[in-house]
Amino acid sequence: MAKLEIVGFDEWLIRLERLTDSTDEVCERALMEAAEIVKEKYKASTASIPTDEKWGTQKKPKRGIRATEKQGLLNSLGIAPIKKDRAGGMDTKVGYHKYNKEGKANQMIARAANSGTSFMTKSGFIDKANRASKPLAEAKIKEVIESEINKLNK
Repeated sequence: MAKLEIVGFDEWLIRLERLTDSTDEVCERALMEAAEIVKEKYKASTASIPTDEKWGTQKKPKRGIRATEKQGLLNSLGIAPIKKDRAGGMDTKVGYHKYNKEGKANQMIARAANSGTSFMTKSGFIDKANRASKPLAEAKIKEVIESEINKLNK
């Protein structure tokens, strides 16, 4: 009769249990570090929005938002707290919150500047930031998770 002997199985099982116990913390840390990268790209992209203090019309749309609106966007940029869904997935959001000093919703201003309106040309700054930050954020998540796994397996 054949005999099977597994060497080091207990050690491997202990490492796996340590990894399972800290999965949420590792994922939250990786997600927040990736969100910081996305936030920085949003900040740089927001700073590049053209400003135009004139009133726009359909025949002669303005090129960008007012300087006070741009400053309101830069001041309101933030990262939402991490939430866990029913399936166990985690997510967060990077975006603009609250209102600026003029009482205008920063999310509305960002949407109008990104997509354009009948009186303002499109800038696409959010789309550019998303395209630029996605590969960097994914690489950061991979880096953080791999480093945490290596720490736990030592």
